[in-house]
Amino acid sequence: MSMKLDPQQQEAAFTHHSAVVSAGAGSGKTTILSRRFVYLVETGRASVDEILTLTFTRKAAAEMYERIYRELRNAVPDAAKAYDQATISTLDSFCARIVRDRSDRFGIPSDFVQDDQKAEDIARAAALETLLRHRGSDALEQYIDLFGFEGVLEGLFVALATRYFTFADTDGMGELLARQEEHLRSEIPRLLSGLDALSQQILRLDPGAHKQIADAHALFSEHDIGELFEAGVDRPDDLSVLLSQLTADLKKPRGRIAEGNVDALEYRDLVENWREGAGLAVSAAETLLAWPLFQELGEVIDRFRSSYEQEKRMTGIVTFRDVPAMAVRLLEEDPEFRSSWKHAFRYIMIDEFQDNNDLQRKLLYLLAERPERMEKGVPRADELVPGKLFFVGDEKQSIYRFRGAEVGVFKRLGEELVSAGGVSLDLSRNYRSEPALIGFFNDFFPRVFADADRSYEARFRPLSSREKTEGVSPRISLFYYPGSSEEEALPAPEAEAWYLARRIREMVEKKELTIAGGAADYGDIALLMRSSGNQISFERAFRRLGIPYTVQSARALFLEAPASDFYQLLQLALYPEDRLAYFSLLRSPFAALSDDVIAAVMLREQEIHAAPFALDPDDPILGDEGERYRLAGQAWRMVRQEADRVPISELIRRLWTGFGYRYAVLRNPDYHVYLEYYDYLFEFALLADRRGENLVTFLRFLRKNLGKYEKVEEVEPSRQEERGVRIMSIHKSKGLQFPVVFVAGCGSTGRREHEGASPFQLHPELGVTLSAPSRERKSGKANFFYRQGLELENEQEVAELKRLLYVAATRAECHLFFSGYHGRSNRKMDGLGRFALLNWIGKGFGAESDQWECDPAFESHIEIIPPVTIEEIERNVVSKRQGPPLPEAAEEYRKAEILAFPAPVEAFSPSLVSAAISRLSVPQMADLKGQRDLSASDSELPVDRYLGGEERITAFGSLCHRLIEEGITQGVVKGDVRDLPTPFRALSDKASSLILDTAVDLARSFMDAPFGRLARQEQQAGGSVSEVAFLFLTPAGRFVDGSIDLLLERGPDGGAEAVVVDFKSDRGDDPEHHLPQLAMYREAASHLTKKPVRTFLWYLRKKKAVEIETDGLDCDGLIDRYLELSDRSEDHSNSNR
Repeated sequence: MSMKLDPQQQEAAFTHHSAVVSAGAGSGKTTILSRRFVYLVETGRASVDEILTLTFTRKAAAEMYERIYRELRNAVPDAAKAYDQATISTLDSFCARIVRDRSDRFGIPSDFVQDDQKAEDIARAAALETLLRHRGSDALEQYIDLFGFEGVLEGLFVALATRYFTFADTDGMGELLARQEEHLRSEIPRLLSGLDALSQQILRLDPGAHKQIADAHALFSEHDIGELFEAGVDRPDDLSVLLSQLTADLKKPRGRIAEGNVDALEYRDLVENWREGAGLAVSAAETLLAWPLFQELGEVIDRFRSSYEQEKRMTGIVTFRDVPAMAVRLLEEDPEFRSSWKHAFRYIMIDEFQDNNDLQRKLLYLLAERPERMEKGVPRADELVPGKLFFVGDEKQSIYRFRGAEVGVFKRLGEELVSAGGVSLDLSRNYRSEPALIGFFNDFFPRVFADADRSYEARFRPLSSREKTEGVSPRISLFYYPGSSEEEALPAPEAEAWYLARRIREMVEKKELTIAGGAADYGDIALLMRSSGNQISFERAFRRLGIPYTVQSARALFLEAPASDFYQLLQLALYPEDRLAYFSLLRSPFAALSDDVIAAVMLREQEIHAAPFALDPDDPILGDEGERYRLAGQAWRMVRQEADRVPISELIRRLWTGFGYRYAVLRNPDYHVYLEYYDYLFEFALLADRRGENLVTFLRFLRKNLGKYEKVEEVEPSRQEERGVRIMSIHKSKGLQFPVVFVAGCGSTGRREHEGASPFQLHPELGVTLSAPSRERKSGKANFFYRQGLELENEQEVAELKRLLYVAATRAECHLFFSGYHGRSNRKMDGLGRFALLNWIGKGFGAESDQWECDPAFESHIEIIPPVTIEEIERNVVSKRQGPPLPEAAEEYRKAEILAFPAPVEAFSPSLVSAAISRLSVPQMADLKGQRDLSASDSELPVDRYLGGEERITAFGSLCHRLIEEGITQGVVKGDVRDLPTPFRALSDKASSLILDTAVDLARSFMDAPFGRLARQEQQAGGSVSEVAFLFLTPAGRFVDGSIDLLLERGPDGGAEAVVVDFKSDRGDDPEHHLPQLAMYREAASHLTKKPVRTFLWYLRKKKAVEIETDGLDCDGLIDRYLELSDRSEDHSNSNR
């Protein structure tokens, strides 16, 4: 084994017990998991296919796959040969395998597709149909009055579908409401009893102690409160009115109360408690009053759900919430089915389990139960196979509560397994951060995580450290803005962003931060934030100071010019009559016309009723701007002509590179961040292509988001390199590490939601709780269940906030900085201040007051941010030289000297070269490669009778290729008769179905084979493995241009070589025929991967792979032979004339 384990790691990796391993940041948990896998195989406890390894993300699964293989190949080479049979996947993917075996139980096809976006689209269409069909419903009318049409459509129906409904949950709204009403009717008497007790306590106080006590006595004497309390459930209307009036009239003592006036002091606390209890009771009464409304609305919701789920079943679409819920239900209810799955694996290892919830715990318990247990339901811990489960996680890094993660499940897991004979182990050594940082963490975080006695709170245990890096002296500071009363001062978020940007530039330019290997540069720095809400302030500051950066969130994309410019061009291409889009396009970098020329162009074209770009570029009104007008017109015509012919992503790429937009960005350094925005725009276009969306749908997506600074669907652009400071959320940084970390925006308290803000809110026990109209509350809405659980919700949010702080700080290897500001609303810990990271940072430093600039606890750690003005920013903005405008640049290129280059203009295609050479007889081929035993044999299929002619044979091969690509990118091969290539569209329905079914079967056979599984794994890990284009230069100076069907970074046996797979739908299996093509592919793949390359043919008809050895063949030799054959052919042609 390659790396030596420390004693804690050895105990974890080699334990024979079921275990819960608490692995702190940087403690080597991936090492432990990979080492344990190898240990189990090496000692004969399991074969590779008997170990189930589960992770939280696809990226983690791919990394784990690679890491385990390397370890296994070194330790147990023979076992590594069967590594393609190992099950290493995400929990979601594994659950999907379980559900596919019994998908008919839920009325869905086994080839279902997990697609949350398509499910949301289905929900929106079903919701709109429901609203129109039930437009006469009184309940819907009231809800639309309360929340607006959009609020009901999106905030009620679509949100219910995406956040709550699953195929596994069969309870309708009627059952939910019945349970909620029972709970509510029991809660109102309890609340009123508490108020009655408080009233009696107030009445026992001396009325002479304070005027407000005397007033309270008179107030309670005027009303028969006891009688009303007894009948509260039956008279909720009267109860709501009375309690609201009492709350308004019951006054707290004003001014200072003498310390000896015990009754007055007690009265002040009693009034506060009475008001809080009365508010809950009013909310409960109003919720109960709305019950007839809820029941009517519940029936409409159930009809919507039925329509929504029926459409999902018909289209085979499921959500990521559906799949684990269905898997658990299947395993719970069918012991025979469960038995086959629990016998499939001897050991189960799970990474990052702190990010999971009780549903996933149930799943794993069901898979680990003893063989003899066959009862329905989830087993107890003492009913599990000893030693089968191995959980790794860190309760301090549980930060996905918004996805349903429950840190209490991970904490409870250790207790349960230990009680059943398992072990709970700690990995406390941090190998990531410098010892000085570890010392800081051990002093800082015990104060942050103090009193963690609740199930949802994380506990901190001291960390140990690695050896110090020579020459590195870590810095830890807080940049703090206490606020300013100066009128000219920028708002606090802008001041913080500007100051931080300036300090980062100073630190880099002055080489202040030492890291391993020298001084830190921009690329060594990460700026982490709780959310991307204020990201735009930092982007602006970085741009003004010339600091390069990359972003991990597309949030600012739709506020900036590129998204708008591309939208206007696409909009005009589809709707030429849109004059506003035309005007905007002419002002954009695609045309960059002056305002006077734009006005003249639009007036002239309007006078002659012409379409856009109808003028001659030499028209005098265009002056010297005619060339830019012509180029923009070309872009517009290209989109109009190609909109239905090429993918959306290809349109975006052509517009970016072929019509001057990219140059316009490059010539101005202030706009270089737009290079990043293009990456995001292109990824969104790719996403639309994968979903089969047309340009109209993509335009709708752009239109919906333009001008908004809101979260959109996450995409991950593929980057050649990281450019500068990396700006990302703390959530995105998890699993990463950086030499220098800035945790910024710590003064933000996040978004706060009030009672009744949404049409419904989710209760952990009672499910969907609807908000009610309120006559007594200022918001006009009430939700008793939300209000009742609000304090618990707040406490859980604060607990997760502390964990976010821990994750952010422990990303740092060498230097750690915090920054934030205090304002009027975020300073006090007993108010909104508890939701600000900044105040927990202060607590960690040991602050005793909220006047931090004077607090000795900070001493050398704090750096005060001074007020910042616009004038100061303008004085410090970096001036950058711009390149020449596009026409001038084009002219310079035209005048430039053309250097002689020996390569011919022609690029040689491997398929053409191979086709020409393969026409030689076998003996001639033997000159290229030693004589081979050719096993030509036809593989006839029923579909062959429809494949007459070269066009249909080629089209059938292309169809098979496309379906395999669908399987690689989407995880499932479905196929659709509507997508059949043109040569088949004139055939009968029966023939078309046969062709499609055959192609689908051949594609699925490949996806089920080791190559197919590997391709899917590499695709999920972010690789681009299918239809890989290439262009390279041979040693003789010839260009070779083509596309590889499949390029893998490793082979099915896990070897270090890259693998080329070329698909063949030939009736015969004559591998010699394709030797030249594969030889050229091998050379291309070697350039692309920098690895040795193996080449395979996959015969679709035979459903088998054949490895082809191409050693000794090179591109230049093959091209020479091709040119020789071409010359002969030309000579023969000339002699026949």
